[in-house]
Order: sequence, then C-alpha cells, then structure tokens
Amino acid sequence: TRMTAAEVNKTFPQLHLTDREEAIYQPDGGVTYADSARTAFFEAARQNGATLLFSTVAKAIHRQPSGGFAVDLAAPDDPSPMRRRRIVCSKVVVTTGGWTNDVLKMVGLCTLPMRVTNEQPMYFMPRDGEDVAAFEEGAMPVFIFRGFEKEYYGIPTVKGGECGVKVAVHQGCHDMMDTPEGRTKQENAQFTADTQKWVRRFFPRLDECRYSAHRCLYQMTADREFIVGCHPECTDVIVATGFCGEGFKFAPWVGEACVQLGFPERMAEAVKVPSEFTLSRFVPSHRTGSEGGGGHVYAQSRL
Repeated sequence: TRMTAAEVNKTFPQLHLTDREEAIYQPDGGVTYADSARTAFFEAARQNGATLLFSTVAKAIHRQPSGGFAVDLAAPDDPSPMRRRRIVCSKVVVTTGGWTNDVLKMVGLCTLPMRVTNEQPMYFMPRDGEDVAAFEEGAMPVFIFRGFEKEYYGIPTVKGGECGVKVAVHQGCHDMMDTPEGRTKQENAQFTADTQKWVRRFFPRLDECRYSAHRCLYQMTADREFIVGCHPECTDVIVATGFCGEGFKFAPWVGEACVQLGFPERMAEAVKVPSEFTLSRFVPSHRTGSEGGGGHVYAQSRL
C-alpha cells in the first residue's frame, strides 16, 4: 500500500515523515526471532545425530594422503597440543564468517577476496513519558529507508531481543579490515553522531541520548554475492560465507545447500545452488581434491 507522509504519521505516530517523503506499507512483513531460531537449529541438529561443540576452535586441519581430513580441536586459549581432540572426516564444511580465509589457509587452499566490516547497530529507548508499548512489535512496523544519503533500517522492540528500537545502516559503518582479529568493540563516534541526528529527524519520540551500541561483523565479497560451493582446489572442502550481512535469514537454505554439495545422496530433494555463488568466479579450478510482526514500512525520498 502506497502511503503519503501524512498517512504514515497518522497511522504510525512513532515515525515522522515530511511532504518530501512517502512510503510503501507491507502488512505481512515482520522479523525472525534470532535467538529462538538458533536454538531450534541446535535442537534439530542434535535430534539428527550432530555433536555440538561450543567454545571450541579448529587449531589445525590436515589433508590426509589417503583422502579426507584430520581436524584438531581445542579450547580457544589452550596452547597445548596434548589436550587437542582430533576428528577424522571425509569432508569439511567451512562456515566461519570473517575467519574463513584463516581456515582455508589451514587446509593449504587459496583464500577468497573478502573484507570484513565492523558494523554498528544501535538501540534507542523512547523518551520519558512515551508509551513504551507503542514501540514494540505489533504496534510499530519494521522500517527501511531508501533513496537517502544513508539508507537506515530498523525494527521495533521484539520478544527476547534487545531493549529499544533497533536503528542501523546495512553495510553502512565502513570500519573495514582483512581479518576480524583487529576489530574493536568501541563505538564509531561519527556513526553514532550521524545516527542520533537521523533519529531526531525521523523518530522524534525516541530519545537519541538513551541508546546502546553494538558491533557486529559483515563478510563482504568483492561482487557482493554470496559464496556457496566446493573449493575448486579441493572439492571435499565446502565453503559458505560472504553473506554481506544477510546470511541469517537464508540459514535453512544454506545448510541444505552444503549437504547437497557434500552429500547429495542424503537429500530427498535436490537443492539448486545458483551459479553466481560458486567459488570458481574467484578461484581457478584445479581439481586436486576428490571429485564430488507488524508489517514493513519502506520510506523513500521523493527528491
């Protein structure tokens, strides 16, 4: 539904648009409860025989002369090789986000052209005297702003989530690095100031001074497309990464795609992996391995 600024302001008084803006309202939009979804994934994995190891890192991955891999696991800060646990497997699935290239180096494979960005989502509380319930899911829509200098988006306060209205810029806080090891958890002061100014402009009932700021990592590919496929230098290594901040909502498909690539005989129905996601667009093929809510509001500038 197309809405004028006046209609938006009347229907959703939490927002404030001017006559220079208009919106598209999508009533069947909403959000996914991330923590609940992750817990459901864990439970489904356990029920299907998976062993989940938390606070555990891969210290080394060895390609075996006879095929397959030996993976040495340990606690993150344990330097002793004597306390490592070794797992022998036929294939390795790498879904390690910003650490993907570190894992590929362990296996002796060429790395991928990715950069890591340290994004900064923020959560703003209502001003004193405002009805807090008006900023919760069901009363307030998800919002996405297009056509502005910075394209902000956000969600209302949701069940089990952070307190406050989320406000962020998708791929907008360009603290870039090659590896996440050097990341900071401190605020980006300029981004904070810009976001506070934006909140004052479009959400005057939120208190721009009462907020919490977080940092999270995006894995950005050179062409902004996902990476899902077998590594051309060793097709027993399946890689899923480079989701550019959009991977979570595709997690069920990504999991099925990885099974399709590594163990197609286990799939009741084949999963198609788009050709533009393959690693071969970055890595020449050598074949050295084994063959094998409350709706959405989209606001836009009319200028």
